[in-house]
Amino acid sequence: VGYSTEPVCLTLTMIDTAGVGWDGAELFVFRKEAYHGEAVYGCPETCEYGGYTQSCDNAEYYFGGIDPNTCDVDGVDLSTFGCDCSGCVCSGYDPPSHTYLHRFALVNGFSATEQVCFERGHGQGEYVILVTDDKYDANVQWTLEGNVVDGNAHDLRYLDFTTLESKEGCETPGGGAAYLMGGLRAKFYDTTFKRTSAANGNGGAVVVASDFDKMNVTERSAADFTRCTFEDFQADFYGQAVFSSVAQLRLFDSHLAADEGMSLAAGTVFDFGVTSDCQSGCGRGQYGTCEKIDECFSC
Repeated sequence: VGYSTEPVCLTLTMIDTAGVGWDGAELFVFRKEAYHGEAVYGCPETCEYGGYTQSCDNAEYYFGGIDPNTCDVDGVDLSTFGCDCSGCVCSGYDPPSHTYLHRFALVNGFSATEQVCFERGHGQGEYVILVTDDKYDANVQWTLEGNVVDGNAHDLRYLDFTTLESKEGCETPGGGAAYLMGGLRAKFYDTTFKRTSAANGNGGAVVVASDFDKMNVTERSAADFTRCTFEDFQADFYGQAVFSSVAQLRLFDSHLAADEGMSLAAGTVFDFGVTSDCQSGCGRGQYGTCEKIDECFSC
């Protein structure tokens, strides 16, 4: 089976309320399976230095850190004073580059944006966003278009783009084998859909649908089926094999098989709003008598 989907590309906005950029904070994007719980959170106040208890970051900032690779004062490692610097900015957080997909920081100013694309496909589509500590963590904010509006330092967010399904409004669930919605674009190759059904729903094998508030062509769901076969399918409502609603359905060199001695009923491939595109690499009748199925011919 060959299966692919288009990535989801979103705008990431990084903000510093003081207008000087982030001072230590970084934003990492991991695939969920590559993230194993590493994090840099708040820097504890464990350092008895300068006459009062403070954090390593605070001591280094006010008393002069020299070594960029350690939490120090005038070159002396703060751990020698009994300080616990784990989770502090001066301790750093530098995961191996092969473990994360993206690494961002706001270098200066009030804000900056990045376009971040999240790949989707068979068995993948879940992500983790981690934002580390900052010397001025209260100034750190971030948003991710359509998903996160209240991001800050010490954040750990899980994102799931595997389905992007929406069953709000009047859409009826269905799709015995695949339910594609929310702008999702998928391609199937050399796949057999057999013994599929949708009880109290549409699309015995497949539903391809777009949200009714997204009628722009570029936002519609789309599905291509190349050299695919549909056998023994049934739906209680519309689209015995495939239901397509305001979406682009394309069938290339594919076959819809009727039971022996039977003809396929009207509505086997049900289109609403957009007509399906059926194409074949061979001429009509080359492989026997062709049967018209809705807007397609099956030979």
